[in-house]
Amino acid sequence: MRKLFLFLSCLALLLSSPVVHAEMLAKPLPAPDISTTGEWLNSAPLTSKDIKGKVVLVDFWTYSCINCLRTLPYIKSWVQQYKDKGFMVIGVHAPEFDFEKNKANVEKAIKRFELTYPIVQDNDHILWKRFANQYWPAHYLINKDGKIVYTHFGEGQYDATEKAIRDALNETGEKARLTGSIDGYSNNQTPETYLGLARAERLVKAWDNLAGDNWMLVGDWKRTAEYSEANAEGASIKIHFRGGKVFLVLGTADGKPIKAKISLDGKPATEFAGKDVKDGEVTVTDHRLYELIDLKKNSEGVLEIAAAQSGLRAFAFTFGGY
Repeated sequence: MRKLFLFLSCLALLLSSPVVHAEMLAKPLPAPDISTTGEWLNSAPLTSKDIKGKVVLVDFWTYSCINCLRTLPYIKSWVQQYKDKGFMVIGVHAPEFDFEKNKANVEKAIKRFELTYPIVQDNDHILWKRFANQYWPAHYLINKDGKIVYTHFGEGQYDATEKAIRDALNETGEKARLTGSIDGYSNNQTPETYLGLARAERLVKAWDNLAGDNWMLVGDWKRTAEYSEANAEGASIKIHFRGGKVFLVLGTADGKPIKAKISLDGKPATEFAGKDVKDGEVTVTDHRLYELIDLKKNSEGVLEIAAAQSGLRAFAFTFGGY
């Protein structure tokens, strides 16, 4: 995945928006073969022969990508609505970080988000390259003739995607009723912010410069290409953010739980705590995305996360809007 760093750094801001591109293809393209050496979850290994005659939505995702996670309730709804009409979803889990290659981590995410459709671990990005994909999330709709007839990159335009599914199935009628809680997006929010050396932007060293989506490290930190790791108790990260919600991909060096204090504008985050924060603290167990702040509206503030001990790893901030 590290080979993708050069162009992904350029795409980071673009991908924070809900829609990158959606298109009904004027000239359908032959779908690549889905056979791969990656491990399949929720299903026996599939080949193109196994999906022949079906309408298939191929979803490229990864479990710590907030943009991907916000699409899952819609995808699950489409599976429920159209599974008996010749429709299926294949999830291609294409990791962005090394910890996302771990099968156990992916299985936990599948269970947490209650995903029942076939998912393949594309750890070597075989299918990613075969589809010439560049985005998380990315959707490719394959018709019954094995042709890609529609593509969508990023979030949003769920009605358009569902209409493309119905058209491919030759179905008409009311739209499927969508369920689930979806976090919104606001153009006036901080872009995705990576904390590893390879893609870090807007890192400052002085408190006076902590404005305009900037962030800083306080205390003793070790930095690698993918993440920043606390080397001591009390080491913290501060970020001046705009948006309604703050998410952070976190993990620990040895897999053992680590607590971290969450502050908003210098005060313990209690009133505006995200769902993963209790009594102003987050307990980091698995490598995954954690919701730290929920302002209930679009606003701004300074978030600080302070490690209770060494070994806390922080990968990337993402943000949600109202």
